[in-house]
Amino acid sequence: MPGIDKSIAMNLNVDVNQLMDQIADAINSSADRSAAVHNACYKAFYGFGQKLNVMVCNLQQSHDPYFERVAMYDSVQICGITFGIWAFVSGKFVLHGDGTYENWCFMGSFDRSGPSNKTVTFHKMYEDPAPVHSSHGFVRFPPGSYVWTSFHGTHMRGYPDGRVDLTPNNDAWERWSPVWLGGEFYSWRSAHGKFLRAYPDGRVDLADTPREWERWEYSRGHQGNIWRSWHGTYLRANPDGRIDLAHEPREWEMWN
Repeated sequence: MPGIDKSIAMNLNVDVNQLMDQIADAINSSADRSAAVHNACYKAFYGFGQKLNVMVCNLQQSHDPYFERVAMYDSVQICGITFGIWAFVSGKFVLHGDGTYENWCFMGSFDRSGPSNKTVTFHKMYEDPAPVHSSHGFVRFPPGSYVWTSFHGTHMRGYPDGRVDLTPNNDAWERWSPVWLGGEFYSWRSAHGKFLRAYPDGRVDLADTPREWERWEYSRGHQGNIWRSWHGTYLRANPDGRIDLAHEPREWEMWN
């Protein structure tokens, strides 16, 4: 299972720590174990605005979670038993153990299959925020996180050590948050809090602080978004996974 994608809670304006406190209160006020399991599930589901799928399961029961983009995971005690609570975008969950109401509960968009209907396939309900046109004519990227998809179908990835490259993955390290600088100008912050930087010699990496070299100008091309660096070059995706800068915006400089 992938790691926690913290951008989802940020996009939905959810304080995960506060939500877990509310879930604990719901459990403690429940009449019995079955009610506590269901109340925990309901609180998580509605806490995320009914935008994510939620699973609550007794961890003593054999199970296999296969979730995509997990926004929250924690464990709680219910009647002396440890339960896991997941909030996520999509995926599958297989329960091999006892499927009675006191052992699991789930909400969202799903189908059930398999023996005793204990394989649950969850469908996507959540969408990342999309850029919008402002009243001044330029495009604004709302606060949140975005995935940069290259012309080749790969995604821009930021590393904790400051490197960037392209990957087929679509997980936490492929999330980028915009910092609007006015007009069509932005800095882009990686999942690790670093900023996309362009060098005069065509290299691209991440910087700790946004200055001139971390400033990017947006324009729309015929096949995607174009990002012009402070040096007048354009962010380019190469088929071999490298990211660098080009002197002209062509197909490899188109991003979506």
